[in-house]
Amino acid sequence: MIFEYTGISLLKRLTNLKNHITMKKIILVFAIILTTTAMSHAQYFGGGSLGFNASGGKVDFGDVETDMDSQSSFRFNPKGGIIHSEDLWLGLELNVSVSRETQAGEPEVINTSTGFGFAPFVRYYALEMGKFSLFGQGQLGLDFISSKSETGGTTTNSPNTTRIGLNVFPGISYQLSEMLALEATINAFNFSAYRSVQKQDNGDKAITNSIGFGAGLDNLATTGALTIGATVKF
Repeated sequence: MIFEYTGISLLKRLTNLKNHITMKKIILVFAIILTTTAMSHAQYFGGGSLGFNASGGKVDFGDVETDMDSQSSFRFNPKGGIIHSEDLWLGLELNVSVSRETQAGEPEVINTSTGFGFAPFVRYYALEMGKFSLFGQGQLGLDFISSKSETGGTTTNSPNTTRIGLNVFPGISYQLSEMLALEATINAFNFSAYRSVQKQDNGDKAITNSIGFGAGLDNLATTGALTIGATVKF
């Protein structure tokens, strides 16, 4: 009787465990269906910027021509995310940059730098006036920068730098169509805080902290103060 009772009890436990696992599977499948359905109705956006700059030249002293210092830079900043609501957007921006500086002379010095980073951001549309909308954006960025210098065929690697920062700034958007909008971010009004860590070869670290606040319209015509781009909804 004891063996029979134990067997029946064990059978009941196995049955209950099977029902419990089955119920968990049903709940998991139901949650996946709900998530998939919710995501299928979500609206997304994408955009970004692409830029290239180069400068250089020669100096002519009659019979002698001398090369000037030259600089070139390339940057690529794609971004995208989800439109949580008409007022609240959540996104991620990637930062890719390459720069090269050549210092003329004997020997010639070539400095190169590459950077990669990403910045999750939150954008809130506070005011809408017809096709114009005013928004504020806050983003937390993390960048990794490496650089090196080449002099007369000898290459010297500089310490790698890791930078993390918080940046808050306003912007304005103009709706061209239901899917496409032009936008401009105004860095003349901004708050930023950065922490940069540079690792030396001997294990030491050089840490730099900076904080800044900008407010003014005097330098809107300068490069970097006013950035114009576009976003696409899909």
